This record gives sequence, C-alpha cells and structure tokens, in this order.
Amino acid sequence: MNTAMKWTDAKTIALSRIKQLPLPPEEQRLDGLTIQLYEYHDAKLLAFEQGITADLDSHRQVLLMMQRELKKRGAKVNVIPVTIDHYLQWGHS
Repeated sequence: MNTAMKWTDAKTIALSRIKQLPLPPEEQRLDGLTIQLYEYHDAKLLAFEQGITADLDSHRQVLLMMQRELKKRGAKVNVIPVTIDHYLQWGHS
C-alpha cells in the first residue's frame, strides 16, 4: 500500500520545517551556506528518532522538497544517510 502524501502537502511541511531552522528570513539568499539534512533508511529508526509513526515515503518526499526549497535560496544541501549501522556506531563512539 502506497501511503505517500501529495507533493503539495510535502512542500507545505518542508516550508514549515525550514522556518523552524535558525536561518535568515525567507526573502534572504543563503549563498555560501551549507545545510545538512538527514535521510533515514529504516522506518523503525525514523520512528525512534522522530518520535512519530514512520512513513519513509513521506519522509523522503519532505526531504526532497526541503532540498529544493533551500537550493532555490542558494544554499548547498548535504544529505546524510542514516542507517541503523550508523546509529549503532555513533552510540559506541
């Protein structure tokens, strides 16, 4: 069953999350700024980290929209993949 959200909903959520970041006002360019976003590859890890019901398809849609919107403003976006193996390594370092 595909539970992916509509792209317009993903964009609305993405814009809301971007507004929560400590960035200059949205009318200001972000040239020279690098922003890291995290992409989860495991539904259980996403649910554990975010404290929400995990929907990887929706997570990826929102992530893609966040990338697009930030790049429109001139930011460089690095997407960091997070897997259960990465998480376990961080916990033991």
